[in-house]
Amino acid sequence: DKQWRALTAVQGLPSNGVYVVLPHREFVYAGTLSGLAQINAGRVINTFKDSNSKLTHNWVTAMVSANGRLFVGTYGGGVFELTPSGEFVSFAGDIGKQSVNPNAMATDGQRLYGGTLEGAWVLDLDSGKWTRLKRELPAATVLSVAADGDKVYFGTTSGIAEITINDAIATER
Repeated sequence: DKQWRALTAVQGLPSNGVYVVLPHREFVYAGTLSGLAQINAGRVINTFKDSNSKLTHNWVTAMVSANGRLFVGTYGGGVFELTPSGEFVSFAGDIGKQSVNPNAMATDGQRLYGGTLEGAWVLDLDSGKWTRLKRELPAATVLSVAADGDKVYFGTTSGIAEITINDAIATER
């Protein structure tokens, strides 16, 4: 018998406001208004908050799994990587404490894209170098991101930009 079950704050979620859910490795991660939950076999086994980890802002708005790595976007704290050992590494030194908009992260396997209130940020996963895209966008506020081959689509408050990413990054440098 398969039944629907709910996971709520009663069962250990940091908050009932869940903004993003992502399967990664053997776990499912749930980004909430009050932190990140690590779930295994339908049970919350760990929570990450500013009070018990290096996560500086609890509102987890976006997550992406890229090349075996887990990236976590927060509202006001920027982008973090959650390492396999359970430690958060902040990219605030590279891009600042950005507000990553809900579900405004994507990957094409080579790069990570994050939509913020101040444009889009692109991380080259091999080199670790970040590039900011702003001139190519119809508006600075990026609400959504999707990657398809060599094209990336950025949904903004003034429409959608379709960008050939290699050309855009060369323009920004």
